[in-house]
Amino acid sequence: HADTRAVRGVEVATGSLGAVYVSNGLWQTSGEVKLGEDGQALVVLDGGSLYANTSSVNAHIYIPFAQGTSRVMLTSADSKLTQIGNSSALQISNGTNGYGELIVSNGMLEVTEIDIADGRYTAGAMYLYNGTCVVSHTGGSSINVGSDNYSTGLLVVADSRALIVATNGTGLVFAGSGATRSNSVGNMDFSAGTVLARGFRMAYSRDSRSEVVMGDATLVNRQDTGITVANGINSDAQLVLTHANSLVDCTNTAVGNPVILGASTGSYGRLLMSNGTMRLNRLVVGNTGVGLMTMENQAQVAVKENIYIPNSATGLGTGTGTLVLASSLASLTATVGTTVVGANCAGAKAGSGTVIISNGTLNIRLLNVGSACDGLVTV
Repeated sequence: HADTRAVRGVEVATGSLGAVYVSNGLWQTSGEVKLGEDGQALVVLDGGSLYANTSSVNAHIYIPFAQGTSRVMLTSADSKLTQIGNSSALQISNGTNGYGELIVSNGMLEVTEIDIADGRYTAGAMYLYNGTCVVSHTGGSSINVGSDNYSTGLLVVADSRALIVATNGTGLVFAGSGATRSNSVGNMDFSAGTVLARGFRMAYSRDSRSEVVMGDATLVNRQDTGITVANGINSDAQLVLTHANSLVDCTNTAVGNPVILGASTGSYGRLLMSNGTMRLNRLVVGNTGVGLMTMENQAQVAVKENIYIPNSATGLGTGTGTLVLASSLASLTATVGTTVVGANCAGAKAGSGTVIISNGTLNIRLLNVGSACDGLVTV
């Protein structure tokens, strides 16, 4: 149909089934868009477009809205889903016990914000293959995976031509989207493609969990929020690089912008490199939590300035950091700044820093061992 206006709900009754198939033309809506509420909904854009004007406050696109099950699919190179309105979001499952999926096997997604699993006890997933996703939100995080309490979210990026651009807000957040939220799970299967982000924070909220596994993929971080692995109190997260072409680049950012493992009290952040390359400004292995970084096979890391193992931001010295090089081809280079093994803050006596080089190369300018707490380097 050439132009259908103000079609807002697809299957709102419990047990009902409904589908919309757009093979050509434009489906245009205004205000809230509920693609499934308590029933089951399927929306397929196979060459057609959905244009949603959600400029009014809280006029979100829901997949689904309440306890329903909903799936939205973009299947053709000409498929496009567009949302306008900076106060609104694309919410992939919003209600308690609901489940939603967004599958972009082709086409273009141009939206304000994406919240995957944005309600208590909800689950949601987004799959991006041969498609492009541009998120324009400016007031906060652009993509939230496992956003609410006890929610479970999954983001899959799995094609060499897949592209996510989230550079206007504060980037991607996994497992919780605020200080009052907790016990959420946010994971990412990043086997291929490219993500351009303005911040990448894992296990953001208290007691949250997150895992991101990178294959033949590229993550470029472009702003001051940096990359944090295990951000929240008592959180647990790991970032895994598995492929020779895995690339994390954080150099196009402000001076001092760090990659932090184990940012908060009781947190445990792990960076496990079985392969791949990382280009960083600053590296912190253990802040006030526990950080672990391992490098195997052909893992390569270049740091433009300082390395802190650990770094106690509060001076209480609770951080514990461990760096392990375990392969003859593994290499860490930091020839401009200082590498501190043992927290850099005065009075940081309870923490500890350890570097173990069982194989590989550590190429640095200046090494301080036992700066403000216990430090150990074993070669």
